[in-house]
This record gives sequence, structure tokens and C-alpha cells, in this order.
Amino acid sequence: MRRNVLRLGALFTALFLACAPTVLEGGPTVAAAPSPGPAHSYKLLVKPGVAPTGKDLDSIARKVIQDPMGQELHLAVERFKLLPVRPPNTSVAFFDFGWMVNSPDLPGWLKDSYPHFLGEFTDEVRSPSTAPSWKYPLHGRMLDAENYFYDDLFEELGVRPTDSYGNDQVLALATGSRGDNRHSEDAMDEFMSRTLDEALRRTARTPAQVQETAKIIRVIKGHSGAGIAGQRSYCNDCAPKVSKAGYKFRNELFIVKFDKRGSPQAKLANSTLKQLPVKLAKEYKKQDEKAATEAVNKVGLTSSCPLGGTAQTMDLAALSRSAPCGGDKSGLAGALSSSDYGGVDFSTLQLRYLSDDADSGVRYAFSAKAAEKGLEQDSRSGRSSLIGSMADLRTWLVLSPDTFWVNLNPAEPDRIIDSALGRTNAGRALLEADWRMKRTQGKLLDPGTSFGAEYWRKLGGSGGRSCYSSRMWIVPGKVEVREDGSSLYVLKAALDVKAKAEKVAGLGRSGCNADPAETARNERLEQEMVVPKIAKAVNTDPEYAALRQAFLARVVAQWILDRHAAGHTTSFDKLIGSGDLGPATLDGSWEPKQVYSDYVRSISEGDFTYRRTTRVGNKIITYVMRTGGVDFSRLRPDKLSSAEMGRQVPQLPRTVRQSADRPTTAADGSVWLADSAAPPHIGTWERIRGFLGGTTGILVVVVVALAILLLFVRDGSALRRKVTE
Repeated sequence: MRRNVLRLGALFTALFLACAPTVLEGGPTVAAAPSPGPAHSYKLLVKPGVAPTGKDLDSIARKVIQDPMGQELHLAVERFKLLPVRPPNTSVAFFDFGWMVNSPDLPGWLKDSYPHFLGEFTDEVRSPSTAPSWKYPLHGRMLDAENYFYDDLFEELGVRPTDSYGNDQVLALATGSRGDNRHSEDAMDEFMSRTLDEALRRTARTPAQVQETAKIIRVIKGHSGAGIAGQRSYCNDCAPKVSKAGYKFRNELFIVKFDKRGSPQAKLANSTLKQLPVKLAKEYKKQDEKAATEAVNKVGLTSSCPLGGTAQTMDLAALSRSAPCGGDKSGLAGALSSSDYGGVDFSTLQLRYLSDDADSGVRYAFSAKAAEKGLEQDSRSGRSSLIGSMADLRTWLVLSPDTFWVNLNPAEPDRIIDSALGRTNAGRALLEADWRMKRTQGKLLDPGTSFGAEYWRKLGGSGGRSCYSSRMWIVPGKVEVREDGSSLYVLKAALDVKAKAEKVAGLGRSGCNADPAETARNERLEQEMVVPKIAKAVNTDPEYAALRQAFLARVVAQWILDRHAAGHTTSFDKLIGSGDLGPATLDGSWEPKQVYSDYVRSISEGDFTYRRTTRVGNKIITYVMRTGGVDFSRLRPDKLSSAEMGRQVPQLPRTVRQSADRPTTAADGSVWLADSAAPPHIGTWERIRGFLGGTTGILVVVVVALAILLLFVRDGSALRRKVTE
């Protein structure tokens, strides 16, 4: 018996060890905060003096594209190819400014004014007020934290992508060399010196503070370098220059080593860099070809082409009903993978059409604005909109509508957001929009602006002291849809902003005038002057794009829910109300508590996003703004007739049909791109495999195996005893 027990123990141990890797890889994971970047990480992909083979170049291309910094480098090189003279070398530097708020090396006035500085710096990056001292290839932008394709980059750099107000705070700066002893590092330093100087001077309030800017610039240069990627490493005399200027980069990635022109190493480097572009483009294109597949996977749809392999590895063309099983790409796929993105501004991509027919599967279409001449973009903005929209659609389908709200109230820390919604990109979009609305309102009412000064002059009453507090929140506005059998067209989906006078407990001051008539007058003033401008920002400003994306998905989801409730069979019946977020679960370290903590901190520090007191003539006025949240729980679209839709956008159904083959422009100037997918089909083996892939499934297998082994040992022992007897 003892031998059997030992044998059982050995078998159980072997079984556990065989299953342990699956448990670790396939079991549920808890999102952890990104760990800080290493003290210094240096990668040189091609060893000096080595001539890579074709196979080596394939491997190098994969490493570049799979590295988040390398991918940014590839895009910068492709962008600079369009210049009249292609730069001999291109590099992309990443600068993080989040450390400034708590740095002991910076003066207090700058740390206190960090949001103002960040705003000025961002404006200067977008629209420089001064010209460079010499011409060089340049492309700088603050990285959009809501584009989840940057998540891996932020993690590699070890940075927090936004400040406490949700403003982007990581700069990607691509610069090129001139070939006349002007290197990309020189261009980088010229840009940073000039831009920082302008931003700091506009942030400073006194002459003494202005005099500190030169010292502050040196500190910022020395602390902000999160990473740098380049075709060639630092030039022989640039490394000392970079060090002397104070730059220190925590992460460095270079393809080849720099050497003087004409040297053997320089010739090898030139040959390598000449052969790489085609291979890099091929590797990068694979990212685009997975986008639509990943998108439909978010809502449980599958490819209608049995190509073999999993949906995650299928080519994008496989999802196109117009090109089943590998023909020409669909309008959506073709635009994503074309060199000019089909003339579409992907930053404006929105889900506007869905057809769910039992015979023909699911068809969907996005609309966008036509790309303006000179617009610089990359396909990741399209990928992010496409996949994000489908993830949001799944969120609204699987969760209950009574959870579709967020709330930032310092007195209600346990009522920020529904726990399930807080694990989704849609929930994040709602909560951060609520917070950003206060930032928009604060900038709008700055008494240093003409509008702000006028508002403060009209606010208040006749008394010497006055106060007004209000609540402001975002809700669905005018929504117009056209239902045509099993198809839905979304013609309009506007958001609205509400404001209401509301007493905020604990914030009143003695002697503060709370006359009801005056409060009513101030409420009307806010609704007439302030609300329309904030509503316009919510519906048009780029920083609210994620909220608008989530809202459009909410409109489409409501139509699916209504059809389901009316007894129609839909492709999403198994998802509706299931609570199964699945692939719509948010990746990364973001948590709702982050936004709430930042909000509470702004209150304790007297930030303008919460309250402001100022003197207007002989009056002292206190104005309190209270974040009111976002509420998508109620949605009542206006349903248009065919004739009404035709008056707004003539021939829209034909436009949508044609957009399955190519990007098609509608009568209102919008560009439409369509694709299709089959409803989800899960066979018996797929269900078993899916079950076994999780921790629960593995534990069940272990328990069942253990029970069988115990039964075998018990029965075997009895059998042997019987034979012996």
C-alpha cells in the first residue's frame, strides 16, 4: 500500500508540474502598475563590423517592430522619406515630464504651476512661436494616452502617460541629421532648448522667475530622458555633446553603430540600413492586418473564411465579405494598410452602421473625415478606434444599463464607478471625461481671458460678498438613427452637458450671500454662457474622442438590446447581460482610484478645477465647481424615416454598400469604410479547450485525475488481496 501511495504522489506531482505552466499562463491575472524603467538599458541590434545576412535582416526587422521604441523609429524614418532630401540618420527621443511635480531640484513656483507649464509646452510643440535656428527634419507630438497601442511603449519607458488632470505628458520627438556635420542629436537639443525656454517664460510670473529658466532647462534635460531610438548610435563626437547638454536616457535602442563617413563600419551600416526598409514595412504591415480580426474578436464574432489556424492569426482580408478567403481587401482593411490610409483621417473614425442578419452575418461600417492635405498620421490611430469601438460595444452589451454612469464626488469615495465598468476602456473614457470637463471649465473661466473676465463680471450680486456653487455632468444629447430591417444607421450622436446650482456641504464661508434669487440668476448665467462652450468641447475636442467613441458604441448596443428584447435573434444573444467582459477587459495598470485621488488632491490644494475666489470691483466672489459625472444609463434615440435620412445624407445605403470594397465618400463629405464578419460559432471541442485553458479547468483535471488514481489504487489493492486469498 505504501508503494502505491508513493506512486500516486509521484504521478500527482508529475501531473501538477505538467499543468503548472498552463495555470501560470492561462489563469486570471491582476493588472499591476508598470515598474519603473531600468537605470539604463542599451541595445545595439547589429554588432560592429558584421555584415548581416538576409535571414539576419529578417530577424533585425522583427526586433525593431516588436520593440515599442523601434516601431516609433520605423514610422519616423518612413515619414522623413517624404522630405526632398532624406536624412542620413533619424532618431526618436522620448521625454517624460511627470517627475517635475515632486522634484526637489525645481523651484516651488514651477511645481505648483506644472499643469500650466505642461499646457504651454504642449501648445509650443503643436504650434511653435519661434523658428529653429537652422533647418532640420522634425516631428514632435505629445503621445495620446488613450491610444492603447502606446501602452507597451509607456510600460517600456516606465512612465505615467498623463498628469493628474489627464493631460498627455510624454513627448515623442523625431529628428534627422543634415549630413553637413549637423546630427539628429543637435536637432533634438535645439528643439528642446527653444521649446522649453518659451514654455517656461510663459509660465513664469515674475522677472526673478524668468531669470531661473536657464537653470531649470538644464535640470529638465537631465531628468526627462525616458528613452531614445536611432538608426545609428550616437556619432563619435555627439555622445560628449549629449552628455554635456545634460541628457540622460534610461532606455537606448540603436540598429547600427555610427562611424565616420567612408570607414568600413560606415559602409556596413549604410548597406544594412539600405536593405532594412522593405523588411521593416512588411513586419509593420502585419500589425495592420490583424486589426479588424482583433476588433471582431472583442464582440465574439469570427471570420467567415475557414483558413485554418486561430482568428488571431488570420489575414485581415479574410474578414471581408466582399473578398472571402483572400481576395482584395475590404474598404476598411484596404484603407488601414494603404500608404495614404485611403485618404481618411483615422483620428475621426466612428462606428456608424451595423447590420445583423441571420443569413448574411454581421456587417459594420465606420465613417470618418477625409484627410486634409499634409495630415500626419499612422494606422495605429485607426487600429485603436476600430478595436476600441468593438470593445466598448461588448461592454455595453454584457453589462446592465443601470451601471452606465460615473461619479466624482469627494464625499462618495465608494461610488466612483461600477466595479465591472471600471475594468473597461469605456468606463475609463467616462471617468476621465468627467475629470477633464473640470479642466476645460477651469481654462474657460480663467479671469485672464476676455471670456473669463466677462463671466466673472456678470457673476454675483449686489452684496459685498457672494458665492455660487454648481454641479455639471455629461448626458446623451440629440441622437438620430435610421432602422431599416436588420440594419442601423447612426446619423447623429451628440453629447449634452447639464449644469445645476447645488450647495456643496462644508465649503460655504460665513457671510457668503446665498440669496435664492441671486443663485437662480447665476445658474441661468452659467447655462447660457458656460455650458454651450463646454458642450462644444465635449463634442469636438480631441481630448474627448474616447468618450465620443464609447457613446457611439452605446447607441449601437442599445439597438441590439432593443431587438433582443423584442424577440429577434441576434449574433450577440449569448453576450447580452452575461457580464462576460472577456477581451473587453482593460489591459494595463489604470484604476478608477487614480482619477479619484487626483481629484481629491486638487480639492485639498485649492486647485481652480474645484473652486476659485476673486475680487471684482468691490465684490469678493467665490465660485465652486463640482464634478457631476457622466450618465449613459438612459438613451432615447429619435428614429428617422427613409425620407428623412435621405434628406440628411442622400444615397447613404448605397454608400455603405460600396464602402465594403473601397473607402467611399458620402453626400455630406464623410468617408465610409465597411467590413463584415460571421456570428460566433463555438464547437464542443472549442468549449472544452477554452474551459481547460483556465485555472478552474486545470484544477478540475487535477482533481478528476487524482480521484481516478485513488480509485485505481483502492481497487487494485482489493483485487490483489482477493487473488492472494
